[in-house]
Amino acid sequence: MPQVEIIEMTGNYVERLPGDTVSGLKHVKQLHLRLNTLKLPPMETITFELLEHLTYLDVRHNSITNLDLRSLPTLEHLNCENNKLVLLQLNGAHLHRLLAAHNSLQGLYVTPLPESMRILDVSHNELSKLPDWVCDLWKLENLIASHNRLPLLPNRLLQHMDGLRLLKVDHNQLTMLPDCLDNCSIEALHIEHNRLTQLPEELLVNCSKLKYLNATNNRLTSFPPLNQHEDLNKIQELFLSFNYLSDAVFEEICRYPRLKVLHFAYNCLHEIIASAIIKLEVLEELNISGNKITYLPDVIGQLPKLVVLRAHSNKLCTLPDFFKATSLKVLDVGCNMLHKVSVSNIMASQLKHLDVSCNSGLQVSAQAFQSFSSVKNISLVDMSGRTSGRTSCSTLAPADSRETVARDALWTVGFSETSGCRNKLCITQVRMPQYGPDEALFGLFDGGRNNEAPLLLQEKVGNIMRDELNHQKTSEQYMKYTMLTAHRKLKSTGQRIGAMSCICHIRTSVVDNMHEHILSIANVGNVEAVLCRHGEAIRLTRLFTVAGDEEECDRVKCNDAILTEDNKVNGNSEATRMLGCSYLYPAVIPDPHIMTVKLRSDDEFLIIANSGLWQQVSYTEALQQIRHVENSVLAAKKLQDLAQSYGCKENLSIIVVQLRLEGPQHLARFQNGVMGSYSTVNSSSITSMPTSTRNPLVKVHHYRTSSDSRPLQFRNSNQNFVSGNEFQPSVRTRSVSRQQKFRAPDRGETSTDSITSLAQQITQSIEQLELDEDDDAEKVKRPVSRVAGAPTDYLAYMYQQHQLLLEHDGVQSELNVAPGKIRNSPSRRSIQNDCSHRSQNSARQRDVGSTTTRVTSDSQTAVENTKREKPRTPPKNQHSLNRCDSWEFLVKGGELISSQSDRQTNNDGALIIRRSRSSLMGSGDLAGIVFTNGENKIGSRLTSIKFEDTKL
Repeated sequence: MPQVEIIEMTGNYVERLPGDTVSGLKHVKQLHLRLNTLKLPPMETITFELLEHLTYLDVRHNSITNLDLRSLPTLEHLNCENNKLVLLQLNGAHLHRLLAAHNSLQGLYVTPLPESMRILDVSHNELSKLPDWVCDLWKLENLIASHNRLPLLPNRLLQHMDGLRLLKVDHNQLTMLPDCLDNCSIEALHIEHNRLTQLPEELLVNCSKLKYLNATNNRLTSFPPLNQHEDLNKIQELFLSFNYLSDAVFEEICRYPRLKVLHFAYNCLHEIIASAIIKLEVLEELNISGNKITYLPDVIGQLPKLVVLRAHSNKLCTLPDFFKATSLKVLDVGCNMLHKVSVSNIMASQLKHLDVSCNSGLQVSAQAFQSFSSVKNISLVDMSGRTSGRTSCSTLAPADSRETVARDALWTVGFSETSGCRNKLCITQVRMPQYGPDEALFGLFDGGRNNEAPLLLQEKVGNIMRDELNHQKTSEQYMKYTMLTAHRKLKSTGQRIGAMSCICHIRTSVVDNMHEHILSIANVGNVEAVLCRHGEAIRLTRLFTVAGDEEECDRVKCNDAILTEDNKVNGNSEATRMLGCSYLYPAVIPDPHIMTVKLRSDDEFLIIANSGLWQQVSYTEALQQIRHVENSVLAAKKLQDLAQSYGCKENLSIIVVQLRLEGPQHLARFQNGVMGSYSTVNSSSITSMPTSTRNPLVKVHHYRTSSDSRPLQFRNSNQNFVSGNEFQPSVRTRSVSRQQKFRAPDRGETSTDSITSLAQQITQSIEQLELDEDDDAEKVKRPVSRVAGAPTDYLAYMYQQHQLLLEHDGVQSELNVAPGKIRNSPSRRSIQNDCSHRSQNSARQRDVGSTTTRVTSDSQTAVENTKREKPRTPPKNQHSLNRCDSWEFLVKGGELISSQSDRQTNNDGALIIRRSRSSLMGSGDLAGIVFTNGENKIGSRLTSIKFEDTKL
């Protein structure tokens, strides 16, 4: 082929390039081998020396691990992205552009020095060091080395690099930047997601052309001084969110006269100085969320070009007048402490999005917006997730109903969405946490550049799912046919446009008197969902794109579709499966990926989001950022802020579903959370739960008189305050009257005296008896060994041991003795052996048949425990396994009821004292709980209990 200069072989099944084939391509200048199965071992690339005129080589999306092209001195452009490269060796005599992203590169060798190189992209690799010759590329314009393992940069990188305009070294392990700065011409600097504690002192002075600086998610506590010549301070976009910057830094930043975008969220900002913020005359976007701001100055509403203001998750009590903010379109002041807001002051003339959600003291009625309905179309969004979308202003629910409507739900939902820099949001959501009894439905539909298909899907999916549930038996069937029916319902609209979609359905079933929660999810396109299970990310969806799924790429190629340079099917769609877009059939189909998961007690939350989030934030990082955030709305907002701080400017839509399947114990992971620990709890939300689902570790700290009408506040050892409005039981609970109330203490008496002290005194005396029976030389209480195979969950373990006690009459007759004697009695040892035998059999069955074990306390309650490792054998000097970890006493009139007949017939008004020695309970926690006939009752008081000759 002597006349051929360009060969295009994209999307074939080329596995190798034999020498005789290469010898016939001597005059070829451009060779396109993208989307094949090439491996190109060194024995094949040796023959490339015959390609004397080759200047352009594209081998993207192949299976190459080691590429040696030193025999190509004329090569100018090489694109080897999305391979499996570990080592890359090139001839740099004429090399202008090297694109090697998304590999596993550990070594990069180019000889001779590529003096003509202008673009170098080695992002998403495993490089621990940049080659030193990079500092000698005086023509280099773009250096992209993000998502590697770089701890340091070459010292000369920012020195005499006159041509360098873009430097991206984000998502590395950088602890410092080079101090040598001289004649630096960088215009955009990306250093986000590193470990930087400070920036070079002369960075802003010597980088006088810098317009874009992104230092999000570092450990910065200070900021370098500005250039004394104001004309040389040219920064227009500044991203400093998720650091430790203070008020002084913010005031210094306000000296940038050209600043248009400022992200200062999740820092240590307490105050905004009016004289400083007024200087930002061209500011268009300001994000100061997640700080500790209590007041916004009035001048912030007078900034002439301010379009977006996000100040959620602060401590704002009032708002300035925004009525004169003629350019303001987005105002987000949710999750604050607002209590008095004038609608007329915040409804600016151009305002399109207003968020005042999660302000518990704010009372805003729908009638307040009716006066503006003649001026603009107003839709009200229910942030609590009870409805799927927007309602008219006349149907707005009262503000205080948001927290109480889902009090007994097993999950709560929050969401956040933004159009970004685009004019409209082309993504819709379905949020139905109460789709049925213990049933939920969530969905997200991304239409790309068109919102017509997403709006139709949002309207129809709920009814379609309900119909399929009545006709199909398995989750795979009804999920699949829901998606296919939705595709058919698009009709003519689906012929020309489509939507990438994800539908999630959660249902509760009862199997052998145990409640099981089943999550089924179906998706097409690039909308993804991730489940957090005990801190680990479990991906529930499949990424249906040409670049992200090799199997799908092969399917598309088999259907004779054209894959363009930007990895789009026929130049139109990145996704290979969508609802709609029928004109691309059979290359693009609506057949969904379906996954069904049996939810466990350690499943914490679910994230559903479009590609705008996942392109910027990894699955693991998303989980880490919101794992300790209890408020679902705040969690979704935080993910949106993170994605935008990383540079996302497109549509963003995020749904966060907090799962409460483990009962009250879910609160422990929020001990380090933000904005989740300030609410108080209603006593009715605790007393309405059956005793089998209450958390015995909750301590009562109630300091009020009997006439005080304020709600009770509960505190435990793992978090500041337990939010009763979001306190969800682990299973569906039986109905109990919500009129039960805690008895208020008598005058001059606290509930600690009336409730806690009795159980503490009993436990302290019993522990002392146990200590006295130990060896005299060992004065410290020794640790209790756990029974092998026994459940580790507190409620399950207490129930198991309690049942063992009640099933044996021999033990009941011995309850009227000191606990130390109970522990060492022969009957107790036999029971413990029986307990160990049962637990071991249960463990063996669990290993063979399932990954979980369920222990039920009644027909309504099921506690699921994950499989545990087999405990190690304790040393001989520790207690043996003949000790039960819980006990129970029944007391009436100050005397123990010891016989089985008395326990069954003579227990009116008796008190049950329970205690567990679970490792979850420390010595400073509440030692016991007082119940009357299985229900909480503080009316009776116990002054004396006799254990033989011991008085407690």
